[in-house]
Amino acid sequence: MIARITESPPPSQYGSPFRVIIVGAAMAGLTLAHCLDKAGIDYLVLDKGIVATPFGTTITLQPHGCRILHQLGILDDVLDSCSTMGKCYYSAPDGHCFLENDFIPIVKK
Repeated sequence: MIARITESPPPSQYGSPFRVIIVGAAMAGLTLAHCLDKAGIDYLVLDKGIVATPFGTTITLQPHGCRILHQLGILDDVLDSCSTMGKCYYSAPDGHCFLENDFIPIVKK
């Protein structure tokens, strides 16, 4: 099943001769939607995942993604709404933790 995540205002507002369909509502897809909206280009974001999972979800901002958000002038706003990740745990399907690390010091290297 594909869920409609977001879309631009009605096409008549933009007068755009085409509509961009963005497949995937992760970091790249939502950033593209933001850019298209600012440029006045009609778009539709689709994602196969659940829109709001009952257990929550995360989007990790890696350095290359932060550079793009900075170039768009929205990095500070995004970071203001984020919390910093500390330890990272890797678990097997049975729940056994097989690896643990301090994520932030590793990224800073």
